[in-house]
Amino acid sequence: MLEINPESVEDKLIKKFLKFNPDVQLAAIISTKGFPIAINFTQDIDKELISPMFAAIHSVSEMFMNECFNGSLNHVLLEAKKNNIFVRKIGSERLLCLISDNKDFLKFNFPKDLGKTLL
Repeated sequence: MLEINPESVEDKLIKKFLKFNPDVQLAAIISTKGFPIAINFTQDIDKELISPMFAAIHSVSEMFMNECFNGSLNHVLLEAKKNNIFVRKIGSERLLCLISDNKDFLKFNFPKDLGKTLL
């Protein structure tokens, strides 16, 4: 039987990531141009609205690092009172975007196949 909407590799990776990191409210893989590829979230968020916002955060941060420090960007971390945002480039044209109340994003359990599969 032909499956109409097969689950993408990205969707599977996001679900796997969330399984190991239950305090993440939103996990997304988007294009660097702001198009949603795979998004899984616990809140009612418009993925067509939030995806370009993540891409803009990353793009502006990357330009700032290049222009001001002649260096490359590793990741972006925005800390707020309630939730925090983490954006990291994976591969050449995709971004991993997370929203969590956990302030220690660098200690998240990233599945080993996350980066390898998307490169």
